[in-house]
Amino acid sequence: MNKIYTPDQTTEIALPFYMTSIEAGFSSPADDYIEGKLDLNEHLIKNPAATFFVRVSWESMIKAGIYPG
Repeated sequence: MNKIYTPDQTTEIALPFYMTSIEAGFSSPADDYIEGKLDLNEHLIKNPAATFFVRVSWESMIKAGIYPG
């Protein structure tokens, strides 16, 4: 393990949230249908005090779906 990173929750990570579906790779006027913003911190980090990120450097966890990098 190279480093342990804690999430930065001081920066809001809000992405456009569209209620309509779009085709990937197809240019669409979907901006007209933005329903709001989706904050990834709010939806992905349930327990900030126990949330951390690591960079994996070995292949021992590949069977568990954890890959180096």
